[in-house]
Amino acid sequence: MNRIINFGLLILTLILLSCSTNVKLEDYLDMSAPFNLTINTTNSETGLTDSNSKTLEVNSEKWKKLIDWGKNNKYGWTSSLASHIGEIYVSQGDFRLIHTKDSKGVVIAFTDKEGNPKQYMNVIEKGELNFLYD
Repeated sequence: MNRIINFGLLILTLILLSCSTNVKLEDYLDMSAPFNLTINTTNSETGLTDSNSKTLEVNSEKWKKLIDWGKNNKYGWTSSLASHIGEIYVSQGDFRLIHTKDSKGVVIAFTDKEGNPKQYMNVIEKGELNFLYD
């Protein structure tokens, strides 16, 4: 019985690994352009959402941290067809990143080199992108 369970776990692991892909964010970002950062917060009294947008200028601290984060997170992306919402949106041209503070999930969407829309999600460490909120 243990052999069957181990074999099943091996097959499941292989299937999950084969579903993930590597994404080099620098292939879809203009490394000489700023990002637009939008943070949505919900007013606890009214329940309404407030949006605050600003530009992350090239070579600013947050811009550099985001570029470094992208370089360090190339692996384990899985395709996602679902619609995603979050508290934070980082965009540049056709590229966008969606995240919620302290969550372990992040979504990226962009148009690939062939002009096809792509959307991927990944699991990250809790708080890994919280620098964007400061």
